Amino acid sequence: MVYQFLGPETQRLRTDRGLVRLWAQQSVLCTLYTGHVDAEMAKIVPEVGDQIVKKYGKVLTFHDWREISTYDPACRKILIDWTKAVGKQNPAAHILLKQGLVSMGVSVGAMFLPNLHIFTSANEFEARLRDTLAQDSGSTTTPTSPNPVPHPSK
Repeated sequence: MVYQFLGPETQRLRTDRGLVRLWAQQSVLCTLYTGHVDAEMAKIVPEVGDQIVKKYGKVLTFHDWREISTYDPACRKILIDWTKAVGKQNPAAHILLKQGLVSMGVSVGAMFLPNLHIFTSANEFEARLRDTLAQDSGSTTTPTSPNPVPHPSK
């Protein structure tokens, strides 16, 4: 199971053309998108993210977007507008990508979002996610993974 170290999914939305899975653990929000992303799927991040901010005063986002094939143009605006609106309450946004259409769109978004960290290595992304979870929980040890985050299609 992908991201099993995060525990059970918090939320899942399947459409005709895509799927989004979410995990929330304290102030950390992790998403995994596959297929085509529409506006309804993009709106989940602000909805859940706002709940996390309300409860913890911040949200640290991790998005695995390697398997996004296409997305509606409205998605970029929804996510950029929300990230700008929460401002310093989202001190770091992390995105795992592969090359292609989605990475071009994220590059445009990065011009407006100084807190955006882009990854192309699943191992580096998972290490940052695990470190963030450990720091967020107040743990003095960093969880380690014997295996990298598997590619969602595996």
